[in-house]
Amino acid sequence: MPLPDALLLDLAARRAVEGRHASPAVVDQAIDHRMAGLLWSRIEAGAVTVEDADRARLLRIDLANRQHHRVLRSALAEVQRRAAEAGLEVASFKGVTAAARWYARPSERPASDLDVWLNPDQRAEGARLVEALAPEFEVPRKKRAALEASRLPVLEVPITTDLGTVAVDVHFDLLRLGVTPRDPRALWQGVHPIAIEDGPEALVLAPEAALLQLLLHTNRDRFRYLIGYADIARMLIPEDEQEAVDWPAFWRMTRREGAEVPVHETLRTVLVTLGLDPPPGLPGAPRGWRPALWRRLWGPSQRLLGTGSPGGDRRRLRFLPLLVRGATPEAAAAWVRGSV
Repeated sequence: MPLPDALLLDLAARRAVEGRHASPAVVDQAIDHRMAGLLWSRIEAGAVTVEDADRARLLRIDLANRQHHRVLRSALAEVQRRAAEAGLEVASFKGVTAAARWYARPSERPASDLDVWLNPDQRAEGARLVEALAPEFEVPRKKRAALEASRLPVLEVPITTDLGTVAVDVHFDLLRLGVTPRDPRALWQGVHPIAIEDGPEALVLAPEAALLQLLLHTNRDRFRYLIGYADIARMLIPEDEQEAVDWPAFWRMTRREGAEVPVHETLRTVLVTLGLDPPPGLPGAPRGWRPALWRRLWGPSQRLLGTGSPGGDRRRLRFLPLLVRGATPEAAAAWVRGSV
C-alpha cells in the first residue's frame, strides 16, 4: 500500500502547503485517513484548490464533524457533571479534547466517541462510576465481575443528552498494554482543566502522559490512519508553550512503565514517515528480541492502510504485553488468555 499523498503528509506534519492542488484521488485519501478537516482548512484559506465536486463533498463532511463535536462536547459535560456529583474524577483524552488542545478548529480532528479515564486512586469505585454515568445501563455479566474486581481495562457506556446518545469508553487502565501499570498515579499527575468550546472546562492529561498514551494507542489502532500521526506531530511541535512535553520526564515515565520498545518504534515510525526532527534526548534504539518482534508485527506493509486495514490483524494485539520490559510472566499469561 503506497503512502498517502505528499500533500497529506505535509498537512499531518504541520508544514506549509501553499499553492497546491488536491486531485479527487487525494481527496479520497484525505477522507479515508480522517484528514478531511485539515484539508478543508487549507482550502478555505486559499492555500489548496480542489474540483468543485470535491469542495462540496469536503464541506459536507466538515459540517457533519462540527455537529458531531457539539454532541460529543455536550456528552463530555454531562459525564463530568455526573462523575463530580458522585465524588469521582475523570480526565478526558483523545477526540474532543485533542481537538481543543492541538488543532485550530474542532472539526479538523474528527472523533466518533469519548474517552475518559477514572482517577487511579478511585479505581475501586469503577462500578459506582458506571452507575452514576448511566443508571439504566446493564453491564454484561462477564464484564461486571471484572469491573467489580477492578480488573476491567475499559467499558463502553452509552450517555444520552438532549443532543443525542454517545458511546463513552470509560478507561480504568490508561495504557492498556495488557499488563498491570506500574505507576498509574504518576500518569495522573499533572491532570489539569482546559477550556472547551461552548461547555465547561474539562480535565485532561499532562502532555507527557497524553503523548505516552497516544503512542501506545497507535499500536492498538494498528497505525491505520494518518490523523493519528498528525496528533503525535502536534504534540512534538506544539503551538502553545503550555502543551510542550517535558522530555526528561517523558523518557522517565516510559522507562518506568517498561514501554521503551513500542514507544521508541512508534515515535521513530512517525518521525521518518512525516520527515520530522527527533525530540530532545531521544534514546538509542532498543536491542534484542522485543524490537525485532515489534518490527515484524507492525512493519511498513501493515501501516497507513486506512479503512482497508484487515480486521484480522487485531490478533497482533495479543503480542503487546510481550513488548513490555520486565513483565514477562504476566505478559505470557495475558498472551495465553488472549486478553489485551
